[in-house]
Amino acid sequence: GTEIARLPAATLARRVRREAAVSEVITGFRAVASTWKNWTAPSMSINEGMHGEPFFENTWQAGVRHGYNFSSFQWWGIMDDIETSLYGAKPFGRRGEPKDMLEAGERAPYFAVNLRRVDAGSPLYGDVSAVLSPLLTA
Repeated sequence: GTEIARLPAATLARRVRREAAVSEVITGFRAVASTWKNWTAPSMSINEGMHGEPFFENTWQAGVRHGYNFSSFQWWGIMDDIETSLYGAKPFGRRGEPKDMLEAGERAPYFAVNLRRVDAGSPLYGDVSAVLSPLLTA
């Protein structure tokens, strides 16, 4: 703890860059897409990840692809507000409702840097964890 607080900013920045260069990135998603309509959040599945588009979809893209009704749950407007005001994301044409994959693609998927080196994502986002190596995420 306290010794880190005494380090100069340049030293801290170098340590963070070195750590990030070798850190894994983790995320979670659902194993089976057939249950996605029972959830309040759309998500890709293993099958879609293995045989679908060659990228990791964000929640908005998964919803657009599956025809999800974002207006059915008030959280989506709040999430949109957070992503635009706090993270600086480009606003959708209609609050909390991307019109197509192009508009939804303006947002990023949620990942976390695996600083604790635990090979598991959050079960909040699904029963499958993806642990991406630093080489893949570079």
